[in-house]
Amino acid sequence: MIPQEQIDRIKEAANDDIVAIIEKYVKLKRSGSSYKGLCPFHDESTPSFSVSPRRQMYKCFGCGESGDAIDFIQQMEGMSFIEAIRHLAGMVGIIITEEKAERPQNYTPPSKVIPGIKKAKHEIRKKDIAVIAKEEKTIKKLRAEGKKNSVLLPVLKPTHAKVLAKYLSDHGSVVIICSGYTLTELFTMIRAVYKRNLNVQLAKNYDDNSLHWIQFLSTHFDDTKKLREAQIQVLAAIPDTLKRNIETKHFARIWDQ
Repeated sequence: MIPQEQIDRIKEAANDDIVAIIEKYVKLKRSGSSYKGLCPFHDESTPSFSVSPRRQMYKCFGCGESGDAIDFIQQMEGMSFIEAIRHLAGMVGIIITEEKAERPQNYTPPSKVIPGIKKAKHEIRKKDIAVIAKEEKTIKKLRAEGKKNSVLLPVLKPTHAKVLAKYLSDHGSVVIICSGYTLTELFTMIRAVYKRNLNVQLAKNYDDNSLHWIQFLSTHFDDTKKLREAQIQVLAAIPDTLKRNIETKHFARIWDQ
């Protein structure tokens, strides 16, 4: 565990040197009191990315991304806050002396819950999407195409969803490649993901575009009373009131088409 005093020192030093840190990733040119360059977070031909050393912030006027040096490293490297602090400590020349934190006796490392999550977590954070599949051949194809945010799971249980939620934002999504899963398994997984207030998308195979789970089911399955009841049960169990209302409206709109 990094003492708060050292975190504050690293954060202050990194923000004081925000231009030099961002210049390691983006070519910047001075423009008045700030620096401008092409945004690294979206494609553009005219510079709309600005770094202000006075405000110690960056802002893209094209895509809206903004933040300080820590936010930038988290976005660029797909790191957690603490990982970004460690990374920046090396960049600004501060040696960290970490305090040993005691873990609960029942602590289980994420890599034991989801094998392969250690390699995938950076890409999951970076893309804010976790892709899961039941078949190993599907995972191999996904990773061969550069989709390193994919993990192999025979079935996604609440414990798996809890781990994935560690690496996803409140707007993050779990994409389930449906090949090999039964419909019952899919509903079990959708419920597990929603209990963590994440979004759920489904795709038939590794090379198909993913769809909102309700849109997917209405596209690939016949409209039956049993299927509708199963969907309504999932919607009713969503713990977050706002998300439940949004998803229920989405459900009604799709089935009214």
